[in-house]
Amino acid sequence: MCCLEKEIIYIKNLPQSYLEITSGLGDENPKNLIIVPLILNGEVFGVIEIASFKLFKKWEIEFVKKISEDLASSVLGVKSHQRTEIKNYKHHKKCL
Repeated sequence: MCCLEKEIIYIKNLPQSYLEITSGLGDENPKNLIIVPLILNGEVFGVIEIASFKLFKKWEIEFVKKISEDLASSVLGVKSHQRTEIKNYKHHKKCL
């Protein structure tokens, strides 16, 4: 849904069974979740989910929204590099 609509989804009061966060301090169920599409030039390159024990503040949501474009740009760069590497490999293999 987040990918199709290209919109952030903010879910408050998650069900106890949705997710458990484990750390060296113990286990706990988060209360809130934000799902953010990674969009660059109108194209979705992925989605990130961030869980929290407290409500997200407006500035935190805006910050995640702003960095999501940078993350999308990084994903695009990696994909482009991988395509180039595959082409180079195929060309090199053909020359052998």
